[in-house]
Amino acid sequence: APALLAERLGAGATVTARLGTVRHTLTHMRLQVEVVAVTLDGAPAVGAYTALEWVDPSQPGALDDLGLSTLARKVLAVVQDAQQPLL
Repeated sequence: APALLAERLGAGATVTARLGTVRHTLTHMRLQVEVVAVTLDGAPAVGAYTALEWVDPSQPGALDDLGLSTLARKVLAVVQDAQQPLL
């Protein structure tokens, strides 16, 4: 998966830790997401987006207005529980 991460992020990616697994059910499929911490050898690519925004989830209300999906919130909870810096 590091090669896929590097391709998607536009920078060299090294998996530094496996943080956990999130299971999530949609109406037509079940997902199992492996959450990992990575280090990048460069800045991530913006891709189809016009900008990236770094948010500190430890700040009260920081995630409230971001329109995150339930799956994204579950992944962030795993990251916070592992006490790892956000990617």
